[in-house]
Amino acid sequence: MNLQTFLQGLLIGLVVGALACYGLLQLLNADKKEDEPKTRNFSYSVLKEIEALGRLELLRYEFDEVVSHERMRDWLPNPQVILFARGEAIGCVDLQQVDSSRIQLVQDTLVVQLPRPEICQLKLNHQQSRVFDARYAYFQEADLVQEAYRKAEAELEEAALEWNLLEQTEIQARV
Repeated sequence: MNLQTFLQGLLIGLVVGALACYGLLQLLNADKKEDEPKTRNFSYSVLKEIEALGRLELLRYEFDEVVSHERMRDWLPNPQVILFARGEAIGCVDLQQVDSSRIQLVQDTLVVQLPRPEICQLKLNHQQSRVFDARYAYFQEADLVQEAYRKAEAELEEAALEWNLLEQTEIQARV
């Protein structure tokens, strides 16, 4: 009888343990939503246009800006947004402007007169930009944030020129 009791206890313990493991697995898989239908997505791309840019990008500046944008009011507190913006400016030379009149052969050296450098790309990185603070904006916050982003884009070009992007691009083009 001792052996029979032992086996019955072991069997009951195994069944209880198996049920506990099953319940634990169900809890762990509860956040996986099996009720949602499975989907299959297809995407097709159609090439619309190819454009030869001919730009030689030589220099990239990355900027962090803090922009404070405020609407002035006469009677109520001024709504204000403070934006932390990250962006970049790229200096390049447009090689499509190079024609045969700009190319000379001097002894055994080919000399190319390059066009003036230009800022070929200015862009804000919206994923790395953040609204730091918004005060008294209430229902105007979205408009204020849009205006602050536009101001940040304008400041980005001014900063690139102030930090001599065009001059540095010209130096890099000569190398």
